[in-house]
Amino acid sequence: MEDTSKNNARERISRLEEENRTLKEENILLKKQCFSQEDNQRLKSTFKDVIDGISEAISFHHKEGFFLDLNISAEILYGYPRESFLGKALDFLSAPFRNDLNVIKKHIKRAYEGEPQKFEFWRIDRSGKIFPTEINLTPGSYSGQKAVIAVSRDITKYSNDQETADKQAVKINSILRSIPDSLFVFDKNGNFKDVIATEISKPDFLPGELVGMNLKDVYPEEEAQRFLQLFEKCLNTGKIQTYEYQLKIDDQKMFFEARISPLDNDLMLTMVRDITLRQQYEDSMHRSEENFRHAIVESPLGIEIISNEDQTIYVNRAMLDIYGYDSIADLIKAPALKRYTPESYAEFLARKQQIKQGSKIPPEYEINIIRKDGKIRNLLAHRKDIAWDGKKRSMVIYKDITQLKTAEKTLRESKEKYKSFYQNSSVGFYRIDANGQILMANPALVRMLGYNSYIELTIKSLTKKETASKNTDHYNLIKKVNEKGEIAGYPTKWIHKDGSNIDTRETIKAIKDNYGKIVYYDGIVEDVTGHKHAERLQQKALIANESAQFRKRFIENLNHEILSPLTGIVGLAELLAKTELSENQREYLDLLTASIENIREIISRIPAYPIIEEKEALINSKVFSINSLIDNSEKIFESICHKEITFEREVSPDLPEYIKADEQLIFQVIYNLLLNAIQHTEKGRIVLKMKPSTPVEPNKPFLIRTEVEDTGIGISPESKEQLFKPVTLSNTGFNPVINARGLGLIVCQQLSEILGGEIDVESKYGEGSIFWFTFMARAAEKPEAIILEGETKKPAKTSTLNILYVEDKVVHQKVISLILQSMGHEVVTANNGKEAIEIYSADKSFDLILMDIQMPVMDGVMATKELRSKFSDLPPIVALSATDFEGIREKYIQMSMDEFLTKPVKEEDFVRLFEYLKLQ
Repeated sequence: MEDTSKNNARERISRLEEENRTLKEENILLKKQCFSQEDNQRLKSTFKDVIDGISEAISFHHKEGFFLDLNISAEILYGYPRESFLGKALDFLSAPFRNDLNVIKKHIKRAYEGEPQKFEFWRIDRSGKIFPTEINLTPGSYSGQKAVIAVSRDITKYSNDQETADKQAVKINSILRSIPDSLFVFDKNGNFKDVIATEISKPDFLPGELVGMNLKDVYPEEEAQRFLQLFEKCLNTGKIQTYEYQLKIDDQKMFFEARISPLDNDLMLTMVRDITLRQQYEDSMHRSEENFRHAIVESPLGIEIISNEDQTIYVNRAMLDIYGYDSIADLIKAPALKRYTPESYAEFLARKQQIKQGSKIPPEYEINIIRKDGKIRNLLAHRKDIAWDGKKRSMVIYKDITQLKTAEKTLRESKEKYKSFYQNSSVGFYRIDANGQILMANPALVRMLGYNSYIELTIKSLTKKETASKNTDHYNLIKKVNEKGEIAGYPTKWIHKDGSNIDTRETIKAIKDNYGKIVYYDGIVEDVTGHKHAERLQQKALIANESAQFRKRFIENLNHEILSPLTGIVGLAELLAKTELSENQREYLDLLTASIENIREIISRIPAYPIIEEKEALINSKVFSINSLIDNSEKIFESICHKEITFEREVSPDLPEYIKADEQLIFQVIYNLLLNAIQHTEKGRIVLKMKPSTPVEPNKPFLIRTEVEDTGIGISPESKEQLFKPVTLSNTGFNPVINARGLGLIVCQQLSEILGGEIDVESKYGEGSIFWFTFMARAAEKPEAIILEGETKKPAKTSTLNILYVEDKVVHQKVISLILQSMGHEVVTANNGKEAIEIYSADKSFDLILMDIQMPVMDGVMATKELRSKFSDLPPIVALSATDFEGIREKYIQMSMDEFLTKPVKEEDFVRLFEYLKLQ
C-alpha cells in the first residue's frame, strides 16, 4: 500500500515536471513570437527586395514541386506574371514530350531532403516557342519553412557549362545567407536577455549560452561601448538606431549592420545582419563606376550626359572634337539653336517636349550639328537612361556618320544616274529569261523596234521570228553565252514592227545566282545602221539641252526681276490697309490684294510651265473651301466684266464644304474659262457649276466636274476641233480659232491633266457653250488655320527689335522698313554687304540681320561669311531673295544663313519668322 502511494506520488511529480517544461517551451515560443512578429515582416520584405534585385531567375518550391514564390527575373525568364505560378508545379511550363515529369519530381524531392540536383528542362512560352533551361536545385527555407530553391538559366544562348552553373548556385546561396537572421534582446546595460537566432556573428558561443552574458563578454571593448551609447540614445529618443561595424572572424574581415529598436521595460530589440557581401558589392560598384567613367572619357565615340531637364552636364573629349570646342564649358555655353541645324533644332525641341510630358522617344535617331567652325556634321545618336552621381540621367552616344551619309548620297546619285542612263540612253537594254522571253526593255529598244509600249514588246520572245530576224538565231547566241558567260559586239539582226530588218550589234551576259545557276540574261543592243542619224540626234539633244538650260536661266532671271518690284507693291498694299479707308476704297484694296496674291502665285509657278508638257509640274495641295473659291471667282468676274451679263452659281449639295487640292491651279483654269466666256458673250448670263463626277468617299480621291456655261456665240464643229491642239507662236500664223479663243484654253488643258482630270466643250453655234473640266480632290475637315468671315488675325506682340536691313533697292528699303517700323521695331539700313559689315562693326546691339542676296559691291552670301569670320556672337542672319526654287532655302542655310524668306515679304511672314527664332 505504501509502495503504491509512493508510485502514485512519483507519477504526479513526473507529470507536473513535464507540464512545467511544456509551459516553459510555450513561454519561450510566445516570447519569440512577441519579439519577432514585426521584425519578421521586415525580414520578409528585405528578403523579397534582395531576391528581386538578383539578375538570376530564382524560385522557391514545396517538396511536392509547386511554386511558393519567385523573383522578377524568373517572371521575365518564364514569360508569365507571378500570380500564374503560385500553387502550380513545373508541369504547366513543360514542352510536350520533352520532359519526364516524374523524374523532375524525384529531383525536387531529393533536393528537399538535402541533396543538390541539376537537370535540363524544356519550357514553352505563350507563343508556343520551346527553349532549353538548366535548373539547379538546392535545399533551403522560405518564410521559416523548409523548401527547395531553384536557380533557372536559359541555355539557348549560353553553353551548358557545369562549372558556370555551380558558380551561379554558390553566388545565390551566398546572397541568401546574407539575409539577417540574428535577433537579440538587451537591457540598457548590455546584458543579453533573449536570443532568437540560428547563426550569430560570434561562433564561439551557442545562442543559448549568450543569455545572461554582457556585450563586453562577446564584443571588443570599443564596439561594446559603442553599442551601450546607442542603447542609451535609443531609449531616450524612442527612435531606431542603426550601426555598422566590422569584426575579424577566422582571419576574415566581416561587416555587420545592427538595427536597435526600443521595447518596453528598458529593453532593446537588436537585429544583426551580415552585410559583408553588400559591402563587397558596394566596393565593386564603386570600382565599376570608376571604370565606367574612365571608359566614357577614353571612348572614341562622342558621349553626352544629359539631365532630366535635357541640359548638358558632361561631354567627353571625343564629343568636344566632334563639335570643335576646346572645353566642356565652351560647348555648354553655346545655345542649342547654334549647335543644331534648323531641322535638327526643331526635332530637339520636339524630343524635349515629349520627355517633359513623359512620352517615350525612340532610343536611336539622327541629328545634324553645326561645328564651331560652321561645318555641318551628321551624327547617329543612341540615348539610354543611366545613374550618374547617384541620380537618374540620360547618356547619349554619338557616332559621326558624315562620311557614311556622303557615301549614301553618292550611291543614290549614282543609282539615279544609272536609272536616267537606262531610261534615256539611245542604246537598247533588255533582260530575258532562259526561254528568250523579254522581261525588261528600256524606251530606246522599244522605239528602235517600232513598238508603242514596253509592255507590247515584253510579250515577244527573242527565239521567235516576229522579234528576232530569221538571219540570226538567238537560241544559238544564248547557247554561246552559256558556254562563255558573255558575248560582246556580236552582229545580229532584229525585226522592226513593220517587218523590216534592223542591223544591230549586241553584247549579252549571263547572270548567275550564288549556286552558279543562270537566272537571266542582260543584253545591250546598238542600232549600227543609223550611226550618222544617231549623231544627228545626239547633236539635237545637246542643242535642246543647252536650249533648256538657257530657258531655265532666263526664267529664273525673269522670275526674280518680276518678283523684285512686286515686293514694293505688296508692302505698299499692306501699309495702305492700315490707313483710314472708305468702304469703296477698302473693297478696291481687297480686290487688289486678291489680284496680287493671284499674280504672286502665278509668278511662283513660272518655272513649272516649261515642263508642263512632260506632266512634271508640282502640285501644291492644301485644304480650302469650295464656297470661298467660287466667291473669289465671282469677285474676279465682277472686276473684269463690264457687259450686261449676270453671274450665277450652282454647287451640288453632294460636294463636301472643304476639299484638298491645288486651289491656285484650279482657280487659274476657272479664271481663263470665265475670261473666255466674257469675251464671247455680249449679254445674258454666265453660270459657274460644280458637282462630283465620281462618288465621294472618305479618305479616297474623287473627281469634281466644274462647268462654265455662257449664252454667247457658240463654236462651230470645225473650230471646236482646233481648240485644244498644241500650237507654237512661230507656226500659228493667223488662226481664227486661236485668235478668238486665245492660248489660254491650251494651258487650261495642260493644267487639267496635271490636276488629274480632263477638259472639253459642249456647244451649239449661235446658242452658247459649256466649257467643263475635272480635277482630282479629297474630302477634308475645316482646318484650324481658316479664319471665319469678319475675324481678323492679329499679329503676335513682340518686343522692340533692333534690326539691320541690308538691301540695294531703295523702294524695298523704304517699304520693308515701314512694315517693320509699323510693327514697333527699329530699322537701320545698309546698301550692300560691305556697308553692313562697317555698320555692325560700329554697333553690335542688333537683334536681327535681314540680308538681301543679290547686291552690288558685296553680295549677301559673301557679307554673311565675312561677318561670321570676324564676330563669334552674331544675331540671327536671315536671307532675303525673290528666287524661290526647290532647295533654295537649304542652299542658303548651308552658306551660313540662319533662315530664308522669299520676296515679296509680308507682315505675317515676319511674325512667323520672329516666332521661329524666339525673338518675341
